[in-house]
Amino acid sequence: MASERPEMKDGEDQEEEVAVAVVEPRRRALFDRHTAKQVAAALAFSQTHSVIGAAVAFISVFIIQESQTENGHLSVGEVTWVVSGLPIGLVAGNLLSTVLTPILGYRRLVQLAAPVSICSWLTLALSFRFPLLLVARVVLGVALGVTDGPVRAYISEVTSERLRGPLGMLPHICITINMLAVYGVSSQTSWRNAVLFCGIAPSVPQFLATLLLPDAAKWLLAHGYPAEDARKSILFFRGHPETADLEVKAILSSLKGDVSSRSPVLVRMRAVLTQSRHRRPFLLLLVQLFLFVFNSGEAIANFTTVIFAAATSDSNPYYSTIWVVLARLLGFFLSAWLIERIGRVRLLQASAGVQMLGSVLVGFFFYYRSSLAAHGWLVLVGALIIFFTYGVGIAPVTWVYFSELTASAVRSVSLNVLLVCFGLMMFSFVHSYVWLESVLGIHGVFWALSVLSVVQIVFAQIWLPETRGLTLEQIQSR
Repeated sequence: MASERPEMKDGEDQEEEVAVAVVEPRRRALFDRHTAKQVAAALAFSQTHSVIGAAVAFISVFIIQESQTENGHLSVGEVTWVVSGLPIGLVAGNLLSTVLTPILGYRRLVQLAAPVSICSWLTLALSFRFPLLLVARVVLGVALGVTDGPVRAYISEVTSERLRGPLGMLPHICITINMLAVYGVSSQTSWRNAVLFCGIAPSVPQFLATLLLPDAAKWLLAHGYPAEDARKSILFFRGHPETADLEVKAILSSLKGDVSSRSPVLVRMRAVLTQSRHRRPFLLLLVQLFLFVFNSGEAIANFTTVIFAAATSDSNPYYSTIWVVLARLLGFFLSAWLIERIGRVRLLQASAGVQMLGSVLVGFFFYYRSSLAAHGWLVLVGALIIFFTYGVGIAPVTWVYFSELTASAVRSVSLNVLLVCFGLMMFSFVHSYVWLESVLGIHGVFWALSVLSVVQIVFAQIWLPETRGLTLEQIQSR
């Protein structure tokens, strides 16, 4: 008599079965208390990026008030160094995070960095001396650099695949909201008052929230903690006892045969550079970060008020800046809806294509500025297009990929090395922008950036994978 025992599946099919079993219960309800916990955790950790938003908005506000008004206390060179201090600190913080993350974990790093951030903002607001301002700006960068990667990793690891895309937008929404706050306050008063409120306020609730939240299950298992600790974390965020063990098994399966997360930093870095499963996503993310930094959206983000001040003298540049940042915020909210519906690649390509048109328009105005002096609104329209597309696709897709493509075993090293590269790129862009503008003109800068938008479209089409609807384990096993 023939046996009715089911046919055995190979290892890959078993992993797929585990992944499916883990996914299905999460689709039973659109929103419940466990979903609320994921949202709350993502929102709490995203306050690091609220602080980043204040730090980014600080750049153009500081330049305007310190070097272009009679109330300024610093030379142009000193102003340039102060605004460039943040990327320097970010690089140092990213390197430090590579060592500290395996020891302390995402949550404790955020707890330790919050008081440092608060002290840095207090020093910036109360000091009038260049050395203190520069040191405070660098230390702030260190505090943000230490936590930037861990925050993104924590959010991606505690959220389900259904929520990972939308909640991955929260850091950028927080950046934009706090940028708006800084510009709004600075339009009425000194930048010092703006940073006192907008720089310090986000860190307080974040610190308190991290006292209540558990560590991410994936981080716990990757760093040798008991499976029961990971199971408790999963139950806290998922609330499905019937699949908690399956999710633990899926995570352990994804870690099997890989370099240990407890290995020395150099061993894990060697794995990133020599093992194809780690090297390919690392290189893809490195190129994507380059295209993200050298993007007209970043030019608008860092030098908004400066660009508007150059376009027209008839209006307050802060007001135009606020409109542009609102466009970015609208883009982020729309992205949270689109990213899981049309996919990462198509959203990125569409955004880059439309952004190219905005860059060409801004360049067109500045090239014919003498003839179009009465039509400064063209710059506003171009900037609105640039920042909306930056918010709807380019920024969110870049950072969602940033969290999705790196494997757990090397995540702390890979992400932080990438963030070091990101910081160096940002420093190069911010520090050289004034020089580029003097050589190419504002029109030349934006036309050059429009060419990179075309490169972004081609790069996404050929090399970037589509990860919509996949678990982290499925993405990293492809």
